[in-house]
Amino acid sequence: MFANAIYLVIGTRNPFILTLIFSFIYYFIRGQEDIKNKWIGVKERILIYTSLPIIIVGMGLLNYVRDNVEVSNFKIFDIFVDFIYKQGTSFGVLARGFLYNSNIAVRSFTNFTFGPIIEYFTYGNFGKLLFDTKPFTTTTNSIELAIKSNSYAHNISYIAIKDDYLQGHGLGSSFIMENYTDFGYLGVFLFSIFLGFYL
Repeated sequence: MFANAIYLVIGTRNPFILTLIFSFIYYFIRGQEDIKNKWIGVKERILIYTSLPIIIVGMGLLNYVRDNVEVSNFKIFDIFVDFIYKQGTSFGVLARGFLYNSNIAVRSFTNFTFGPIIEYFTYGNFGKLLFDTKPFTTTTNSIELAIKSNSYAHNISYIAIKDDYLQGHGLGSSFIMENYTDFGYLGVFLFSIFLGFYL
């Protein structure tokens, strides 16, 4: 977790937040399975409850600091509300996805649904070891990721908000649009049933 906190210095929140979520889910599941030992006790709950608002405000502030926006005039409640609002932008991704879907770069093979897995085996350390593939030259917003990667977030953000995307902004992604782009309406239907059944 502390290793991923370094990403906050360059204004990237995703690795740090994903590590926190993964850790919480891990402890929660272990706590459910191990009845004898408490994995999330009173101290841990107090820590979670007190640090959650701090993390939310901190991540909200980081959103403005990385854009060199003056944050001294912001109120904590406004930052909190703004952060919560910006997490609910999936509908915007759906709307822009349907609008710009035909503009996504045509390649010999593209799969957004399983993009992270595919890229781990093709451009990650695993792919480099087995297939001698070269990783992407950058891991942050770039034209290369926007037109060559299997990340729907990079592709749609570059098409819809090109200049802002290259400055570090993004629209995010939606599994519905990833499925729709890869497999059409039937894919969305089947994948949603699978997720509903599995989860």
